[in-house]
Amino acid sequence: MVEDSKPGNPSAETQTSLHLLNMESCIQKRNCADCGHEFVAYDILWDARPVIQQQRCEQCVGAIERAKHAAEKTERIKKQKLAFHAACPPLYRDTEPARLHPKFRESVQHWQYGPRGLGLVGIAGIGKTRAAYWLLKRMVALDQSVLATNATTFAKLCIDQFSDDKESKWAAVRTLEAIRRIDLWLLDDLGKQRMTERGEVELHAILEHRTAYKRPIIWTSNSTSEVLRAKFSEERTEPIMRRLTDFTDIISV
Repeated sequence: MVEDSKPGNPSAETQTSLHLLNMESCIQKRNCADCGHEFVAYDILWDARPVIQQQRCEQCVGAIERAKHAAEKTERIKKQKLAFHAACPPLYRDTEPARLHPKFRESVQHWQYGPRGLGLVGIAGIGKTRAAYWLLKRMVALDQSVLATNATTFAKLCIDQFSDDKESKWAAVRTLEAIRRIDLWLLDDLGKQRMTERGEVELHAILEHRTAYKRPIIWTSNSTSEVLRAKFSEERTEPIMRRLTDFTDIISV
């Protein structure tokens, strides 16, 4: 005998299906197996014998489902924290917020997940990357999936996706696809070097995809907007910069 975990009066379509299977529904009052309160149960009979009996009231079934979802979320966050710890460079794992530049600390601390991302701009050594990883750590604890790549790694991925080496090729393809779909992507050290045509094409496509699907981007750079523009070709400077400026709040120090 199977217990029905989703109470509800069978629809006309369900009733027809039951009839074709020589089954029928039965409505009766029963005391909930959990809370003991009386409720109206909808059982399924086959040849007048019960095959599915509803043992719990709607409120208790809902409580069980909520507890199940909460446990799954807790386990998911636990796994994401372990994965983040393994992927995060050791230098940035245990950042003390008080040591961050006040503008970065305030921006990162108050940033809420949504379509608008965050750009952290300033000279080398001021703590942009550290602040960005602290933000990723916050989001992982809130059940958001995250992925971080620096500009050099991203450039290599853009090349490797066309590699003759199958292992390198598919590793790059999978990572670039993950960058498109992940809840939150960090592109660290943007503008460290001038991008290749492949890199520009891929970056523009990713920015276009993520903004279209309201997935935010976190990025850091040592370069001012004027210097950053010079890192891209004339053809793609405006499309790339427009997406960075229109869809991220830029904090410059």
